Formats: sequence, structure tokens, C-alpha cells
Amino acid sequence: MKHKRRWLIISLSVVAVISLGLWWIHPWSQKNVSAAELQSYVDSLDPPGETLSDEFISTQSHQLSAWLFDDKEEQNQFAAELREIYLESQGVDFLLVYNTGGFGGATMADDPEWPSVLEGIKGELQDMGYSAKIIEHQRSELDIRGFVGEVAQILDGYKGKAPLLAAKVSFVTRYNPEVRFIITGRSNGAAFSNAAMELLKGNERVYSIQAGPSFWYKGSEVPRTLIIDDNGVMPDSFSRGEFWTIIKANAGRLPTTSPPKEGSMQILNWYVKLPGHVYTWEYPGVRSQVTEFIYSYF
Repeated sequence: MKHKRRWLIISLSVVAVISLGLWWIHPWSQKNVSAAELQSYVDSLDPPGETLSDEFISTQSHQLSAWLFDDKEEQNQFAAELREIYLESQGVDFLLVYNTGGFGGATMADDPEWPSVLEGIKGELQDMGYSAKIIEHQRSELDIRGFVGEVAQILDGYKGKAPLLAAKVSFVTRYNPEVRFIITGRSNGAAFSNAAMELLKGNERVYSIQAGPSFWYKGSEVPRTLIIDDNGVMPDSFSRGEFWTIIKANAGRLPTTSPPKEGSMQILNWYVKLPGHVYTWEYPGVRSQVTEFIYSYF
């Protein structure tokens, strides 16, 4: 057991060193900011008036983008995303943020698990008389560069990527005083969601539901957050760091292109089996905890 665990640690270390080397050669341009710095800058944007024109929102979104990015193309892209989310927020009570597990490159269409939880949350809110809409936040690309960048960010606690989601949420809640956000994520997406919530802990219109956070992630406790590490059928071997269980589950098998039903993680186009690391709305430990959380706050 000790030998296999040592092998696993060495393998992860090699991946980390290679990733950091590639990141150093081709660095990503996200800006590391604190919660206070982000809130201070968003507060410095022009205050909302009685009417918010498209031109006004466009101007403010470009100002925030220029603060976060040096590259002009990235500024324009992020400003467009800010305007899109602001428009999505009009006339709804809740925006539910989907961000994938794994290494951040997949979309809802690629995910056979977590979207069911988003739909479950949406249904519960609608039964309570609220309107809700699901939006996606994709934190990396589904290619080798995206994988390398994600590994570098995992090692850095998402200090470069989390401010981007936090900035989107802060921007929209500044200019739409009615909407509330629920940031969700599973696996590495849970760790990312928590890193974003650390930047948004002072924003009382933001909540988070997280499942199966990575065993190595040691983020701080944040308010208005639910963390699930047991689906009610089988304990999560990945979230709890049960290496021997994971090694035994993958012994004698190759990674597959479809997720094992017992739980898995996607690495590029391949799935590694992680017993218990599966969270869908049908699991009793997922639905019951999420429903209790929703009714306790809303």
C-alpha cells in the first residue's frame, strides 16, 4: 500500500512540475486579486442610475475587464461575457452557475452528472415561486494547454481563475439589485467554487453548493455554502483521499472514454474510476441536503 501511494504521489508531482514548467514558458494572464481589492474596484465603477442603457453597461464592463486583463483581445472577450450575463439576469430571481468538475474544459452538454443537480435546484426554486436560469462558466479549454493551465491553478488555489467568476458575479449584482446567484460545482469545480466564494463572502446575494471537493483542497469556510462529500449511497473516495480504494478500483483496467457509474474524474478525454465520486439529483444524500439548504435560506 505504501509503495502504491508513493507511486501515486510521485506521478502527481511529475505532472505538477511539468505543468509549472509549461506555465512558466506560456504564462496565463489572469490577475490575482483579494476580496477587498475586487470589491473596492467594483464599487469604484459608476453607480447604477434609474435606467441602465446598453452603452452604460458596455462602458462599465470594459473598465472592469481592463483592470483584470492586459491583453486587449482578452479584455474585449471578458467584457462581452459580462454584458451577456447581465442580460441573462434580467427578470429572474436566481442565476445558477454551472462549472464543471475534472480539469475545467467540459460543458454541461458533456457532463452526465452535475447538470441534473442544477435542474433539481431550479425545479425546487420554481416550486417555491422563484424564477431561475442556469448559466455556464467554463474555466479552461478541453486541450493540453487548458489542462496544464488548470493544474497550475489547482496548485495555486485558483488565485488566478477564481477572480474572473467573482468579478462577473460582483458586476451583475452591482447593476441588478434583484438577482441572486448560486455558484455550484463538483470535484475540482467545488474547489474552484469555494475559491470564488472566498472572494464573494461579503456579498450576501451569493450562495454556493459544492459536492466532492478535491482531497487536497484546504480552502477556508465561507458563509452561505453547502459542501457534500457523500452521495448517500457510497462515501466519496476522492474527496476523502482514500488512495487504496482508488488504486484497487483502477487496478487491471485502462481509462475509458465514458464515465464509470460508480464515480469518476475526466482527464482530457479519459475517465479514471473514483468510487463514490458521483453526484446526481437521484442520489438521496444529494437531493436531501440540497433541498434542506435551499429551504433554509429561501
